[in-house]
Amino acid sequence: MFCLVAAGILILLILCLYCLKLKRSTAFLRAELARKDVDSKQTVQMLQDWVRMKQSDGNIAQRLVDEGIHKVVLYGMEENGQLLLKELSQTAKASGKSNPAEGTGTDENSVRVLCAVDVRAVGIHADVEVLKPEDFDPEKAGVDAILVTEPSRFEEAKRRYADRRTEVVSLEEFMV
Repeated sequence: MFCLVAAGILILLILCLYCLKLKRSTAFLRAELARKDVDSKQTVQMLQDWVRMKQSDGNIAQRLVDEGIHKVVLYGMEENGQLLLKELSQTAKASGKSNPAEGTGTDENSVRVLCAVDVRAVGIHADVEVLKPEDFDPEKAGVDAILVTEPSRFEEAKRRYADRRTEVVSLEEFMV
């Protein structure tokens, strides 16, 4: 009889521990989903602003040039990074260059993408070299700015390059 009671208590204890673990996992998942929801809303808002700017004949390259930024590194090559690289490429072609990496970066009206930085650098195909963040030194590259393409990655990029003299800017800043 004692063995049955002990087995029952052990089963209850295991169930309680499982429920606590499940509760912690659920709380973590809720927090992660909430964070992703905020990230998605920021990205959608930025893309809407980008479309509005394009509809009013705005140009990101020109806005960068207006701020004195001619040589950039794209931080983040997810969808926004790919879209920005394509837009800068189209702007470069319109000014007589075949891709954004070919500009001199010193012309009054040009923007040159020196490379891109992404934590998933391996396997990303782009018209510019894609490096891992730890392999990129902005001072050696001689860039005017690190342009963060994902709103949710801005603070991460600022922290990562805080000890450098290179300016870290968000793509969002040029959508206003």
